[in-house]
This record gives sequence, C-alpha cells and structure tokens, in this order.
Amino acid sequence: MQDHPSTRLPDDKRRRLFELACGEFAAKGFSQASLNHIIAQMKMSKSSFYHYFSGKSDLFRQAMLHAMAPIREIAVTVEFSAKSAEEIWQEIADAFARALPVVQASPLIITAGRMFYRSREDPEGQVLTDDFLGEFSAWISGLLRLGQALGAFRDDLPESLLIDLILSMGMAMDRWMLEHWDDLDDSQRMRFSQAGFDLLRRVLAPA
Repeated sequence: MQDHPSTRLPDDKRRRLFELACGEFAAKGFSQASLNHIIAQMKMSKSSFYHYFSGKSDLFRQAMLHAMAPIREIAVTVEFSAKSAEEIWQEIADAFARALPVVQASPLIITAGRMFYRSREDPEGQVLTDDFLGEFSAWISGLLRLGQALGAFRDDLPESLLIDLILSMGMAMDRWMLEHWDDLDDSQRMRFSQAGFDLLRRVLAPA
C-alpha cells in the first residue's frame, strides 16, 4: 500500500497537525470544524496543506488513523489460538488488559475518541466514522465465528444482530468513559473496563 502524502511531512510537524485537528474535531464535530483555523494554528499555507491532503475529510481520516494506531495495533496483532471456550475468554480478557494502559499513556486517543462521537452528530461526520465502524465490525465477525465454534458464544441470534449488540454496548460504555475520563483515577478506569468486559461476556454467553 502506498504511503499517504502526509508521511512526507517532518514527524514533529505531522504529529502537531494531527493533535490540532483532533482537538478541533473533538470540540466542534466534523461539519463545524474549521480547516482554516487548523491551518492557521500550524502557520501553514493552504497550498502547502493541499500538497499533503485532499481536504478536510482526508485530514480527519489521517488524524484518526494516527491517533488510534496504538489501539489498532493491538487488534491487528492479537492472535486467538484458543482451543476451548475458557481459553478464548482469557485471550479476550488479555486484549482488554493490554488496551487500557495504552489509552492511559496516550491522551491523543481520548481526544480522538471524543472527536469520533462528536463527529457522528452530523451526516458528513457519520459517513466518515462509519468507515472505522465497518473495519471493527469485520474484526468482531471473525471473533464471533471463532467463539461460536468453540461453544464460547451464543449462536441463537443472527450474526448481524450480535454485532449490533456488541457495537451498541461497546459504544455506550466508550462514550460514558470519554465523558467522565478526567474525573476518574486509574483504579476506577480499570474497574469500569473490567465491568465492560463482564457485560460483554454476559451478552455473548450461550443461551
């Protein structure tokens, strides 16, 4: 896959641009976010910006990919080799445990999460964020089939409904955590993360 043109920017400038973009999108959503404001903060000319990005949508996608790269790396690298229902649940628990410290160490992930949900409040932003949900849905689908084959997950409901249930529950937990993140300490964040895992296990338990 060909590298995005923005990779030709110096690393510190590219990182700063994505930080500013995430902050703007998180505060205003996609439609109301000002590309001119982001560019002005960077002291970057429009012609220079369009040398690296095709427009505001392109900046949104690249900023989200940059911010969420540590989490996406966990999803990509996790290997489910379980041979039993209990083993696959342990592997999922381990993935959850790996994710929280990564989020706690990367404030930009929190900003990107807020950017994601704020942007889903308008039609243009919803289209952009649907791309990321589609990728996650495909990952969930593969995990569901493996878990069902091991007898770890229920199979009495259509796969599409189970995916919707997982996404809806996960997004509700996600949104709440993002809204209250600054008011929680590390132990509380861990407790709520574990509670989210427990809810997931109850929802997917075989009927």
